[in-house]
Amino acid sequence: MENSDINSEPNPPKQGPLGIQVMESKDGKSRLRLEVQNWHLHSKEDPRVGGGVIMALSDSTAHFAIQSLLEDNELHATVDVKINFIRPGREGVLEAEGLILYKGSRFAVSEVSIKQDGKLVAKAQGTETFVWKREKNR
Repeated sequence: MENSDINSEPNPPKQGPLGIQVMESKDGKSRLRLEVQNWHLHSKEDPRVGGGVIMALSDSTAHFAIQSLLEDNELHATVDVKINFIRPGREGVLEAEGLILYKGSRFAVSEVSIKQDGKLVAKAQGTETFVWKREKNR
């Protein structure tokens, strides 16, 4: 989906098999959400959201924040992500906000906060590199 189409959808598009929804992506900022499903949890006995799910939400949030600053034919890739898990995510909705702290000619640095019920669940910082440009209309 083209970045310019994100906000024109009647229902936010879902990002991949996890069901992450893009709520906003513009001006180096993004907001995504994830309605936690049973399969996002470790188990019935351990009803915490898996760290990999939270990491994927963080990476997707950073992706849409940086993509909002690039041309449609510019591509980027995650170089690294450092994440602090503050408290466990549970059933309900996880909300993520991303912000580009720095964008240069070769890389960008992002910051992502993931909250549930207004409480911080995780904080991440990542680096994205610009890898190549593809031809338009290809």
